[in-house]
Amino acid sequence: MHIPPVYKRPSWQRFLIGVVVGVVVAYVIMLFMYGTIYEQIVQENSELRASNKELTNFNDALLEDKEEAEEQESKPYTIEQIDIMIENEKELRLDRLATHQLEELITDEIDLIIGKSVSSTAENNELLIAAIENKTFKIDGFSYSFEVSRFILYSTAKITLKATLEP
Repeated sequence: MHIPPVYKRPSWQRFLIGVVVGVVVAYVIMLFMYGTIYEQIVQENSELRASNKELTNFNDALLEDKEEAEEQESKPYTIEQIDIMIENEKELRLDRLATHQLEELITDEIDLIIGKSVSSTAENNELLIAAIENKTFKIDGFSYSFEVSRFILYSTAKITLKATLEP
């Protein structure tokens, strides 16, 4: 049996060329649509992963903070450091060395509060203030007395002083 050669007819040739061109155009359109949709899906996936990672880190940080807060609640706050600031050092023309020496002398005077609980130190803060204000500190032949202008207690005791030069 013999199949007639229809591919030689011009109408059939146009039809087959149209089918091939249609298949190629449809394939190109399908590839473009697939690529566009795949790109959107990949972008959305990466945004969701970043958001998920950010939320996970945030959750972990909150859990750690909660654990640390529970630990801090169970033990009393203690004073770990003393921070002294002289607010009128420029008016008295104190250089850095003199300022440092004065801060050291004052710190030595009240360093007994390091390691003590904040609550017990807060009860006796008037004694600390009196210890600073009633003592005269001498450096390089000059005598300085201090007045406490601010006294903050936490893990660091922050004391702001106003110095006066004694005659």
